[in-house]
Amino acid sequence: MGYFIRGFVLQKSLLILSIENYQNIFFANLNQGSTLIPLTDELYDRVNEFQGNAVPGYSFLTDKLIEFGSNLSIVINSVVLYIEADFFGGKGSQNAIAWNNGLKIFEELNGKDSINKAIRTMGIKNEHGKDEFETIGLNKFRRLEDWLES
Repeated sequence: MGYFIRGFVLQKSLLILSIENYQNIFFANLNQGSTLIPLTDELYDRVNEFQGNAVPGYSFLTDKLIEFGSNLSIVINSVVLYIEADFFGGKGSQNAIAWNNGLKIFEELNGKDSINKAIRTMGIKNEHGKDEFETIGLNKFRRLEDWLES
């Protein structure tokens, strides 16, 4: 069985955003006051304006998405993560980058716990018997499309 996710993670309480230029943004509630903005094809196209340049080591991250995440961290004055994971049959990869007030504070490519480490930059502590990924509920769905239907 596979697992696939890509998107931005931030604190839900900080979602007082002026994002009227992005009507295709979906928000999925996570645990511990966090939220996921899944990187849908529509959001990808809107942010990149068909001009984004791929960032080496990532499957979907572009220079335009880096600018979006960095600027979002300025707007909310807090940490914003970009995460992507793709696993099938126990094999795959995960990448994560975090910004705070426009500055990159964390990045790890293809690490075993890249996403967990990034989540820690938000101040999230794992619950007993769970890692940070499970603690905030990113394990709830296995496919990006399922987040959109929640």
